[in-house]
Amino acid sequence: MTEQVEHEHLLIKTALEAASAACAAWRERPSAETGEALAAALDQLNAVAQPHLDDEEQKVVPLAAVTFTQQEWDEMGKQGVAWIPRNKRGIAFGMILDPLGEADRAYMMRSLPAPVRVLYPLLIERPWKKYATTLRTGT
Repeated sequence: MTEQVEHEHLLIKTALEAASAACAAWRERPSAETGEALAAALDQLNAVAQPHLDDEEQKVVPLAAVTFTQQEWDEMGKQGVAWIPRNKRGIAFGMILDPLGEADRAYMMRSLPAPVRVLYPLLIERPWKKYATTLRTGT
C-alpha cells in the first residue's frame, strides 16, 4: 500500500503543479481559453485527488484513530494549523465546518478556545461567509 500511496502522491503533485500553472496563466491573461485550461486542470486534480482522499478517510483515519494517542492527535492538529497563515485561519475553519452536520459542528466548536468561540461570528463566520459567497458566485 505504501508504494500505491507514493504513486498517488506523485500524481497529485503533478496535477497540482499543472493546476497552479493554469491558474497563473489565467490570472495573467484571463480569457475563455485560459479559463477552460484552468477548469480542465482542476478537473484533473480532482480526478486524481478524490480517490486518494477517499482511501485516506476509509482506511487510514480509522487505523490512526486506534493507533495514535490523544496527545499525538493534538500535536498533528497544532502542526496542521501552523501551516495556515494566521489571517486565513478563520476561513479555513469555516471551510472545515461548512459540510458538517450539527453534531460534528458542535464537536469542532468545542475545540476552539473560549474567547474565539465568543468571537466566532466576527472572527470565523463573517470572513467565511464572505469568502464562500465569492467562491460560489464569483462576486
